[in-house]
Amino acid sequence: MVVEIADDGSGIPPEVQSHIFEPFYTTKGVGRNGLGLVISSRIVANRHNGEIEFSSAPGDTASKCAYRSSTLRNRVDGGKRRGVGKGWN
Repeated sequence: MVVEIADDGSGIPPEVQSHIFEPFYTTKGVGRNGLGLVISSRIVANRHNGEIEFSSAPGDTASKCAYRSSTLRNRVDGGKRRGVGKGWN
């Protein structure tokens, strides 16, 4: 399964792109911890055997989260479904 998210914002500057998965790296200033993408990428990799990729240019930024189908199948069909929210039960 692949989940893609895109926006038409200003993009991620080239000098920042190599740092976005580093712990505590942030461009947001004081009070922001810079852990969101680190935690997300570790969950996707360690729990779901997947990966997060991104591409960025002004007006065209996209993130892609790819999950291995066998891992998802075990989570969804392996007895109890662990989803959250309506429509997953």
